[in-house]
Order: sequence, then structure tokens, then C-alpha cells
Amino acid sequence: MLSLLLSRTAGAATLLPSLHSNKMNESPRARKAAAIVSRAGEVRRQVLSADGRTKLNPRPDKEFYDYPRLVKHVDDGFIESLTETYRERVEGEGAEVLDLMSSWVSHLPAEIRYRRVVGHGLNAGELARNPRLDRFFVQDLNVDHRLPLGSATFDAVLCAVSVQYLQQPEQ
Repeated sequence: MLSLLLSRTAGAATLLPSLHSNKMNESPRARKAAAIVSRAGEVRRQVLSADGRTKLNPRPDKEFYDYPRLVKHVDDGFIESLTETYRERVEGEGAEVLDLMSSWVSHLPAEIRYRRVVGHGLNAGELARNPRLDRFFVQDLNVDHRLPLGSATFDAVLCAVSVQYLQQPEQ
């Protein structure tokens, strides 16, 4: 299984080349946010071939997720390993976390209190059952990859178990 963890606090955002700013009095955080925003949407390389972007089921994803699928997509051992990775890599107390392509099961450590956890998915019924989410939104990222969230507002962005459903993962 593929799991991606992007964290500003772990330095992932610093992997982006710095862009100069014409405002000398901007704070370091503002310059960093501007660099991230200005690079948003830029595709540096294609991850999938044209065949790899073709779904086996051509119907809209929204139809597939019309009703809650209350199943675990991975076994308990994988969940424990992923939770341990989040425990080690995601800043705890006070961190703001975005959980992309989430479901009714949270992989975040139960003992850590985050300032805010926002979930994204394709079924509101599933997301409503996730006890870790402070709020959530439903959006098909294969139809619209632009997130309705402010830039550089999260300390960690998580996407586990479901990234393979994205037809344009670069975006």
C-alpha cells in the first residue's frame, strides 16, 4: 500500500525551492506561504501514463460513493504501522491536520489532541462517523482538484490508502 505524508513541520515544504519576494518586510512564514502558493498546480513530472489514468469503472466516483462503505481497506497491522508513523512524524498538540481521502476510520493516534483535524472524502456519512474529524468536506478530486482551503494553513496533510484513486495525482 502507498501512504503519503507531507508535513510543513517535518520540513516537506522546504523541499520547494525558495522564490524571491519583492516585499522586504514580509515575515518568514508569509514568504514561505507565498512560495508554496506560487508553486501550487505546477506539474513537474507526470506520475502516471495515460493508461494508468484510465479507470476500470468509467462511472463517476460520486455514484460509487453514494452510500457509506463502512469497511477497513487495510488490515490491522497496516493501520498500527501507519498510526505509529503519524505518532512519530506529525507534530502533536496544537497541530492542524488535513486528512485527504479520509473515511470513517482514523489512523491518527488516539492519545494525541490536535488543534484541528479537517477531513476530506466522497461520502458525508462515512466522514461523519470519524471521531477525529472536527469538520469535513465532500469533494471529488478527480473532478475538481482545487481544495476549498487556505494555503499553508495546515501543519500536516495526510493521504493514506486512497491515493491510488487519483487520476491526476500530480495536481
